Amino acid sequence: MKTKAYRNLLKVLGQYIWVIPVLLVSCQTSTSKKADQLESMNRIEKDREQSQTRLFNALVVRGIELHAKGFHDEAIRAFDKAIGMNPESSMSYNNRGSVYAKKGEYGEAIEDLTKAIKLDPNYAEAYANRGGVYIQKAEFELAMSDFNRAIALHPNFAGAYAKRGLLYAELRKHDIAIRDCNIAISLDPNCAEAYEYRAIPYIHMARYDAAIRECDKAIQLNPKGAYPYNNRAVAHLKKGHHDLAIRDCNKAIELDPKFAMAYSNRGIIYSELDRHDDAMREYTKAIELDPNYAGAYVNRGLAYRQKGQYSEALLDCHKAIELNPYLPDAYDGRGTVYSALGRYDSAINDFTKAIELDPHDSEAYGNRGNAYSHRGQHRSAILDYTKGIELNPTNSQLYDCRGLTYVDMGQLDLAITDFTKSIQLDPASAEAYANRGGTYLFKKEEDSALVDFNKAIELDPKIARAYNGRALIYLIKGEDEKARDNAKKCRELGGTVEPSVLEAIKKMFGEQL
Repeated sequence: MKTKAYRNLLKVLGQYIWVIPVLLVSCQTSTSKKADQLESMNRIEKDREQSQTRLFNALVVRGIELHAKGFHDEAIRAFDKAIGMNPESSMSYNNRGSVYAKKGEYGEAIEDLTKAIKLDPNYAEAYANRGGVYIQKAEFELAMSDFNRAIALHPNFAGAYAKRGLLYAELRKHDIAIRDCNIAISLDPNCAEAYEYRAIPYIHMARYDAAIRECDKAIQLNPKGAYPYNNRAVAHLKKGHHDLAIRDCNKAIELDPKFAMAYSNRGIIYSELDRHDDAMREYTKAIELDPNYAGAYVNRGLAYRQKGQYSEALLDCHKAIELNPYLPDAYDGRGTVYSALGRYDSAINDFTKAIELDPHDSEAYGNRGNAYSHRGQHRSAILDYTKGIELNPTNSQLYDCRGLTYVDMGQLDLAITDFTKSIQLDPASAEAYANRGGTYLFKKEEDSALVDFNKAIELDPKIARAYNGRALIYLIKGEDEKARDNAKKCRELGGTVEPSVLEAIKKMFGEQL
């Protein structure tokens, strides 16, 4: 039995002895395969990661390119996908925020840019971009804080200095605005934004040629930028070059069909050309494109004022101030509506606020001078007109207005000096000739007066008061028929004829005009 058991044990052991080596060989083979498989899997994972990285980068690049070409919704979708792939990418939030800002969706822009900063607290560009959005929202203190932070993080960041220069320009701190733009240009001579923004304080300071040079340089550096064309249009408009101004607005809109400011500025040009319906359409288009654009409401309000629709005018000006309480033009515009309504106290308050916000606003001084003049506060009016002239010596209307106030004060020689200066600045002004003619008539210098009235009528055959002035002179000279004919013409145009002329005509011709 023992021998048989032993043999059986050996048989079993023999099975293990033979099996174990086989199992060992099998284990060694499996380990090798697993190593190969692991290496293969690592390679696949690495390739997948590289592929994902390439796809992520491609989406970011595509988003940037689409944004540059004006395809904003498509750009946002590209950045959406990029963020979906990498929710920790501060760059993607910054880029998407910039697109939202371009679309005027400022809430979404602020949210994205804030997220970018949260992910990367040292992201200077995100601070600068968010500051730019705060400017659009008229939240100037927050904008200043962001630009200062961007510059603290990156002291050589030209774009941050340029944007802060824009903010100072909005705050009408022109010298500081120019200083910041100068710093930006010293850091990066090819920073188109810096030239573009430096044009703005030059426009506000009535340095229109300098502004045009800045815009030319910005366009040279960035021919596809719409803003420099828009700013140059404003400078051309201020110089009275309407054709050039329209051409630049058209170009700005061609480059950016959703550029609300360009539509609004084109409306101003149309208004000056007496194309009031076209102007109104442009302002409304600007508001449709950007309901938060305060300037368009101001301009449309002024258009309503010209049409005598004062309630609508006030509503638009109120809206502009609600959107941007720092906008001098909004108070200036509302002040002119109050003046038209005879509410001179309210008008003076608004003009004063405009001057506080922009001490270089020559038009606000002129408008406040007009309100003082209507209230009979001639000395205050003269001070304001003189300050306006000091700020903008080429504004012919300021000389005209000061001249009329001198007439009211009985200072006729000073009045003639001002009207003459107005004519020198604007030789096509029928009003200035008529004003000077009337002053010569007060001085009993009928021949000089007649020359001026003739010139006024040559320039504008519908200027009724020049016919009235001529009727008086012809009556004095004994040329009764000419007196009658000019009086009739004055009446036809809706003007007022001097009672003495009417009485004389009735006596001489038996006619009741």
